Amino acid sequence: IALRRILLFDYIHARLLPHLNKPNVFVVRYERWLENPSAIVDELSAFLGVGLRPGPVSIEPSRHSTELSPAEVALIREHCSTAEQLGYAAV
Repeated sequence: IALRRILLFDYIHARLLPHLNKPNVFVVRYERWLENPSAIVDELSAFLGVGLRPGPVSIEPSRHSTELSPAEVALIREHCSTAEQLGYAAV
């Protein structure tokens, strides 16, 4: 299951990477959204050129442990080629 999740992450993000620097793309990192959502909304408003107001959706951190096992770290190191390109340090 862990390897499948890593390969899916890599597959999706390999296809997103070529588009991230385009002028019509606004990238929102999940971690930053949790740290400072109002700043993200302000930046997104400026990017779109329209004022945004709070919506019905609330993004919250996972309630489950996010600590990786040694086996998961080894799988990520071996099979994930996009994490560092997305700004995530090698595990």
